[in-house]
Amino acid sequence: MEEWKEYELGELITLNSGGTPDKSNKSYWGGDIPWISAKFMYDDYLYSSELKISQEGLDNGSRLAPKGSILLLTRGSGLFNRIPVCYVMRDLAYNQDVKCLESKNKELISTKFLFYWLMGNKNSIGAILETTGIGAGKIDTNRLKNIRISLPPKEYQQALIGFAESIMHKIELNRRINEPKTGRGTLSLPLFNSMSASVQCPCQHKVRTNTITDRVKFLLLRRQLLNLKGSLLLRNKMRQTKFTKVSVRVFHPFKNSLLC
Repeated sequence: MEEWKEYELGELITLNSGGTPDKSNKSYWGGDIPWISAKFMYDDYLYSSELKISQEGLDNGSRLAPKGSILLLTRGSGLFNRIPVCYVMRDLAYNQDVKCLESKNKELISTKFLFYWLMGNKNSIGAILETTGIGAGKIDTNRLKNIRISLPPKEYQQALIGFAESIMHKIELNRRINEPKTGRGTLSLPLFNSMSASVQCPCQHKVRTNTITDRVKFLLLRRQLLNLKGSLLLRNKMRQTKFTKVSVRVFHPFKNSLLC
């Protein structure tokens, strides 16, 4: 079995900044390219935006985040309350307060795995949060690149992706079911008295954790799963979703034993 390897995040990712076209130039705005700023980064998956720019606006002051990349807010007062990490579902533009992240080597780490790793490790990102001279939050990109990641083999990565997408799908489905009731996608009244999901992580590879080292490292992966679950539930609370009981049963993706 392949070994776990430790990297600095900067060894695995590319980082690009966006921009804002001149707002006084009407020909730059009102096109068909969604333009993302902090106030549009409340969903985990980005499809569109209320603000759109033209191709001319993109060429004169902004940058395109390709489908399958990640947007991370790195500047703004909102960072003191939450750290938005969003997966890009279509090509779209973004402003200068946002960074676009992609995997340098998709054979080593997929961008989708990177997305869920970032979601599950927001505490590590929050630990490097700084304050600018005007009181806004700032994530220094050099310090971000220095964050260390213990990278599991591809089989483990696929297991984590399968787990995360199962939970994300469940939450997104609940949000869409309730959205017509409020018109905003936030709950003013409880929709469920309980939410219980049994999730079987899809993994076509047989992975064994026979050694003590492998078991310890799998426990670290398990902690990332739990951190991710916690961040998803917290996001629901921020949307005023009220559950009297939340129970998510997750099976060991390699041994089919109960994790939590």
